[in-house]
Amino acid sequence: MTLTVDLFRPHVSTPFIVQLPNQQRTELVLEEVAEDAATHTGDRGFSLFFKGNASLLLPQATYELHHAQLAELAIFLVPVAKTEQGYRYQAYFNVAV
Repeated sequence: MTLTVDLFRPHVSTPFIVQLPNQQRTELVLEEVAEDAATHTGDRGFSLFFKGNASLLLPQATYELHHAQLAELAIFLVPVAKTEQGYRYQAYFNVAV
């Protein structure tokens, strides 16, 4: 499966289940899919932003994400913000054109 903006856009506001190393799971909700402008080389990138629980900080790492309509995904997540509602995570993808 090729990871693209168009693959993820229909799944904004839907849950992804994260498999944690200790065999526990937590839920992240895809909040935003943001596409970057093309660089001088023509390459593009995009970000996925997820919202997670305020009581559990996931450290920067690669996680297995499960979604009801997508295949299992291994995605590198970085915590980028904490709000009253929870933690926000970003996954960034480079796309060579």
